[in-house]
Amino acid sequence: SGRGIECLARQQASVDPHAFSRSLCHSRFGATAETLSNEDHLVPAVRAGDAWSLRVLQEGTRPLAVVLNTVVLALGLQGILVIGGFAFAIGELYLDLLRQIIQGRCDYSALCFSSDMIRFGNMCEEACLRGAAEYAIMARHGRL
Repeated sequence: SGRGIECLARQQASVDPHAFSRSLCHSRFGATAETLSNEDHLVPAVRAGDAWSLRVLQEGTRPLAVVLNTVVLALGLQGILVIGGFAFAIGELYLDLLRQIIQGRCDYSALCFSSDMIRFGNMCEEACLRGAAEYAIMARHGRL
């Protein structure tokens, strides 16, 4: 969740204001622990290679990577499509980080994890509406 990572960044900024003050979020983009946002501060700082912002992104992405690793192993998935405005705003760097964390956790030798298993999906304006409609159809037909 992009908003979850934003919340984590605000918490980290409050916990260690000295480190945060050296980040691009604060020094270049003018964020405070209270005003820090993905759009105005965190995403531009990550894209600029800011170490503090990249650490926050890595810490915030780790839970998703753990779950995806588990699901890949449990279900034998052949691919994962990532959608979402936050991930798209960061771009390939987000996918690279997600891949790196999953590969670091994947110790099951029967599964050959490859980086092309995770890629961006086609996100359109109606993605949430389509998901809600699919859920409603499944619920109506008792398939939940």
